[in-house]
Amino acid sequence: MSFEQWQSPAGGHAAAHLPSRVCPFCGAPAAAQFCGSCGRDTTAPRRPCGRCRQMAPSSERVCRNCGAGFKSDLQWKIPLIVFLFLLAFVISVLLALVR
Repeated sequence: MSFEQWQSPAGGHAAAHLPSRVCPFCGAPAAAQFCGSCGRDTTAPRRPCGRCRQMAPSSERVCRNCGAGFKSDLQWKIPLIVFLFLLAFVISVLLALVR
């Protein structure tokens, strides 16, 4: 067996048949941006499910694997922003009264 055959068992042509990317959600070969198996965007930001720990796109509301619902990141941000806005308003009114 020559060195070239030992290095590549298929005669150097095996790399041409391998997919360029694998779907991070289902593990199937995905040659394009969207997976042919599950239909998800393989370049989308993702997060782990809290219940089953499978990766899911950040835009999905429910895990496709176990059905657990994801909490929105805005649930705590919106009240915080409103509170900080009201606090800034109250402080500006108090500063205007002191002058």
